[in-house]
Amino acid sequence: MLALDIMNIGNLLNEDWGVIEDYGFNSTQQLANYAGICTATVTPTCPAGSEGKYVYHWTGPAGGLGVQENNNDKGNTAVSRWSVMLSFKYQF
Repeated sequence: MLALDIMNIGNLLNEDWGVIEDYGFNSTQQLANYAGICTATVTPTCPAGSEGKYVYHWTGPAGGLGVQENNNDKGNTAVSRWSVMLSFKYQF
């Protein structure tokens, strides 16, 4: 048995078709640091009544404010390009 699978046939016919444009998420960028858990002691970061709540320190984005683009071209190339898979199955 011989099979031919074509993924994203629109992009195969025309490079402007079947293109997925999205913005990626920079998952390695740290925005806040864990600082601990509030205790019964009142501090500037832990006001009265906040016992047991998590405390974080905001660090902000390291690379400055802006949108992180996926692949630096706003196109998700992993799913936007066409591909062909030819398979052969032999039974005996």
